Amino acid sequence: MNILRFQTRLAGAVALAILAGCGSQGPNTSGKEVSVSQAVFGKTPEGETVDVFTLVNAHGMEVRAITYGGIIISLRVPDRTGRFDDVALGFDDLEGYVKNPPYFGAIIGRYGNRIAKGQFILDGTTY
Repeated sequence: MNILRFQTRLAGAVALAILAGCGSQGPNTSGKEVSVSQAVFGKTPEGETVDVFTLVNAHGMEVRAITYGGIIISLRVPDRTGRFDDVALGFDDLEGYVKNPPYFGAIIGRYGNRIAKGQFILDGTTY
């Protein structure tokens, strides 16, 4: 595995870990199951395995994200009547993300950590 692909997978895994941590806002008093699971989503053309992590919170909301760029492939949330539906734009398989990447749901973009010392000025403040 080349170093750039390793860094992308590592960054994706870190981003997913951060997402998992954001889901818990204190003790679970709803009585509903909170879970994190992992499965194989596919393989890149180079043969590298891409995993999908599924995180479910105490309210039943679910996010599915893959280790290929930390892409969020599914986000199931309730509407005002409580009916759950997927509101994320994306593909059902890895091939859609590999063949012609539109960066749908990507946490790690095409320039992730490639703009060294990047900065800009907004209202006199340098960021």
